[in-house]
Amino acid sequence: MKEKESIEFEGIRFDGVQVLRAASMLMIALYHIDMFYNTGLRMDRCVHIFFVISAFMVMYTTRKDVKHFIRKRIIKIVPLYWLLTFLTFFAAISVPGIIPQAPGVRDLVLSLFFIPYSRDGIRGADAVRPLVGPAHTLMSEMFFYLLFFVSAKADHKKRGLIASAVLIVLVALGYWFDFYEIPILYTYTSDRLADFVGGILLFYIAEYIFKRNGFRIGICRSAVLLVISAVAGGILISAENISMPLKVGLSMICVAGFTVAFFDIRAPRILVTAGDLSYSFYLIHYYVILIIKTLLDPMNVWSVKSGLCAAAAICAGLIFGWLSYRIIEIGFAGFLKKRLIRASEQ
Repeated sequence: MKEKESIEFEGIRFDGVQVLRAASMLMIALYHIDMFYNTGLRMDRCVHIFFVISAFMVMYTTRKDVKHFIRKRIIKIVPLYWLLTFLTFFAAISVPGIIPQAPGVRDLVLSLFFIPYSRDGIRGADAVRPLVGPAHTLMSEMFFYLLFFVSAKADHKKRGLIASAVLIVLVALGYWFDFYEIPILYTYTSDRLADFVGGILLFYIAEYIFKRNGFRIGICRSAVLLVISAVAGGILISAENISMPLKVGLSMICVAGFTVAFFDIRAPRILVTAGDLSYSFYLIHYYVILIIKTLLDPMNVWSVKSGLCAAAAICAGLIFGWLSYRIIEIGFAGFLKKRLIRASEQ
């Protein structure tokens, strides 16, 4: 019986995670459209859900080892990010005023290597973000990957515990000291790092449940879980003041609810595909929105024209995201994997 339950845990389908990624990326895209931004809904908090998912999946996919872990992460993240970084840099120096602060070589180098620094952003001055605005989250993400890899090398079995301990200490330091004037310390002590701890904790909970009791759920219970997850997500984006532990907890509920809800049923293929291309969409959609805002409509008031432009921006973002996913994340990344990973194993 135990062997069967272990196989169940090894063979979990993550349709629910992909559906949640799709929903979260849509919320973040809407947040970047002014008429939704002005509602006061903090749809950008869906980033917390992405971080919880990231840590959970990293723990799950490294159960046996962390062989080629860093290479795989670089192959996944860097190609599209570097492409957009170079395009943004050359566009900004070619067309003055396209971004609030003209970039220099320093901005380019720091952005390329995920080193936190501050610059003026479109919605705020002195913001800690790279040239590709939405990619500010990658600074925390890449830091987590490096910390996790070192933790796994120190003790693979306790990799999650070691990484969590370090992250908790860093978040505590961020609460005790004001590092706003030091972008690197400000980023690496941000309370967002607590989301990774939540994802790691969620993995341990899932491992415990599946290996000891197994898990089965019917369609009715799946529906209930989705409702609970939706309520948690609604509180996450609508609450005016919300503490860091509650952000993490609500994000964990969303991830757990969607994952388990789709354990026995298959999600619609279109939603799974949307989740697959969430990384490409996340980086590209902002550019599409800015172009439509500049050329067609600012989308800052509720009107038929603004609504149509917003829908066009989302659809165009999905199309370009899908093309990027197919060409860069699958095609070019597959080429790099063959060269950098498979070749090293021969």
